[in-house]
Amino acid sequence: SSVRPLHRPPTMSAMASDAKQQAAAGAQEDTTKSVSSDAGDAATVEGGKTPAELKEQGNIAFTRASVLKKTTAGKQYLQEAKACYAEAITKLSNEAVNDQSLGLVCTLHSNLAAVFLLEKPPKWAEAKAAADIALAVDAKHVKALYRRAQAVLE
Repeated sequence: SSVRPLHRPPTMSAMASDAKQQAAAGAQEDTTKSVSSDAGDAATVEGGKTPAELKEQGNIAFTRASVLKKTTAGKQYLQEAKACYAEAITKLSNEAVNDQSLGLVCTLHSNLAAVFLLEKPPKWAEAKAAADIALAVDAKHVKALYRRAQAVLE
């Protein structure tokens, strides 16, 4: 007859701590694994990560920020996503222009608009500006159209 401890639900601080640990583990994995893509291999810059890798890292941070809304960890992930997208855009500005890099620039600006919309309070003007840049590259980019509409309607 062994005594089993009662199961207690995790607290918010424990969940945030778990999320931070997962983020740290994810960041460690990101530095040890190499992502291979056609655009990424040609665009490796002195910072070590390609624009495509930075986009993926930003997407992961954005997803975590969406899950952890209104928490300190969520805000930190949102800032990380913004920094990754901005760095990727900066690195792309030094590359030759081709269809693939233009598509990535459009996606990065659209993602940046999503970050501005998720911030508390939302930065409507910045979101509209980022979506406008994405639409200047591809006028039919659906997500950029949607995010600009969200920014304009508020």
